Formats: sequence, structure tokens, C-alpha cells
Amino acid sequence: MYVLLVEPDPELASYLKKGLGEEGFSVSHLSSALEVEALLSIKDSPNPYVILLSSGVMHSRKFLVLDLIKSRYEDVPVIVLTGKNDSHEKSEYLDRGADDCMNAPISLEELSARIRAIRRRWSAVKAGLNFRVGNTSLDLSGQCAYVEGFRLGLSRKEYEVLRLLMEHPKRVYNKVQILDQVWDVHSDVESNVVEVTIKNLRKKLGEKSSSLKIESRRHFGYWLED
Repeated sequence: MYVLLVEPDPELASYLKKGLGEEGFSVSHLSSALEVEALLSIKDSPNPYVILLSSGVMHSRKFLVLDLIKSRYEDVPVIVLTGKNDSHEKSEYLDRGADDCMNAPISLEELSARIRAIRRRWSAVKAGLNFRVGNTSLDLSGQCAYVEGFRLGLSRKEYEVLRLLMEHPKRVYNKVQILDQVWDVHSDVESNVVEVTIKNLRKKLGEKSSSLKIESRRHFGYWLED
């Protein structure tokens, strides 16, 4: 499994390469935006299994490297490795196309688990198959949800909100983003349709003893915990 690591810190890169290699991954290391651009110019370069992108390589060219990577490898998940726990910065990366963010210090055990989990979810979504978070699963072709095999009686919009949250667990979505992606409404922030849908969804998940919890923070957004 080929992992592309973009990390300017040689010591951290060496640590990650060695640790991920012991976990069965083959790691290719790039250390700068210029090296990324050179790789992307090679037409027949193989697609990585996952891309680990350090926020350190993006300081001087904010988002450019991420944009370039996603434009070339649209079917490859990207995990951004960031040196600080800044929720606003992480939200920016996620909104820009990153699939996950992980704060330093990096735990190899957790990183390996995240890589495998994100690939499972990604493959299931792309193939249109069932995928699972905790004890709750989605049937993407049938557009329905189950908790330990018991079907949840969800409305169309409840299902779409749950799918959005399950595709990127722990990612924070604010009200406007949910309206945009589920209702295709871009600015109707006065509407309480999101709050009502989340309330009903929480109730139905609780009634079936789902391990999923939809968390929220005022003026921040909604996210999924398992």
C-alpha cells in the first residue's frame, strides 16, 4: 500500500516512514511544494493509497499544494498533519478538500488506524456499498440506515444529513454548510430546518441504541462522535 508523505521536517518524515513501513505501508517522501509539482507533472505516476500532507509545507502557499493534489488525485483521500490544534485552520483544510486532519504529536498507531479507516469509508462510498461507523451502517444504494441490522425510519433529509456526518466523522459542519449540501440552500440561516432535522435524527438514533452521537456547539457546528 503506497502512501505519499509530504513533510518538510526530515526527522518527522524519517520517523513516519519507519513506523508506517513497520505497519506494512510503502512510503514515498516529498519535502516541498516544488517536489509535489514535479511529481504531478509526471503523467503516469501511480495513485497513492492515501496522501499525508503536512501543514508545514503550505505556510507560504496557503492551500495551493492541497488544491494541486486534489485536482490530480481526486479519488485519493488526503490527511493533513498539522502542528497545532486550531479548529478554524482544520475547518479550512476540510472545506478545501482534505478528508481528515491530525494534530501533532503524531501517534503512529492512531495514524495507521486512521489511514485504514478512511480508506474503508472512501472505498465504500465510491463503490456505492454499505459502510459502517460504530454499530450504525448506511446502505448507499438503498439510501437507508441500520443499527445492528435494525432499520432506522429516516426521512430523506434525515438520511442525507446522517450520511454527510458519517462520511467524515469528527468533521465539523456549520449550519450553512449543511443547508448547502443537503438542501442546496446557500444563505437561509434564519430557517430552523437543520435544528429540527438534527433533533429528530438524534431521537431516532437514540431509540435504536446507536453508538453515534451528534454533537454540537453554538455558533460552531455539528459533528459525529462514536
